[in-house]
Amino acid sequence: MDDPLDRPSRRRASMPNDQRVRLRRAALLAPERFPGPVGELLARELLIWEDFGHRFGAHALVARLVEEILEPTVRAAVPNTASPAEPSGGTAA
Repeated sequence: MDDPLDRPSRRRASMPNDQRVRLRRAALLAPERFPGPVGELLARELLIWEDFGHRFGAHALVARLVEEILEPTVRAAVPNTASPAEPSGGTAA
């Protein structure tokens, strides 16, 4: 059975090998990190980007996506600015 990651178009890519490896790893991890159709779509888009998308330039978004998938950061929770309701002292307003 042929390996879908080893198509001739991928072997001839002018992208540096280390970037190709990161793209493939991110594509394989995307369905785990983002279950369902979103992960599947991200995986497909990353593999397509490796094939020929990188030739169009402007890869900052793809680089950030790969980084997010491979090394997810723990996002600090946004503090709730609303203060809890003060006790009314048993009186109804």
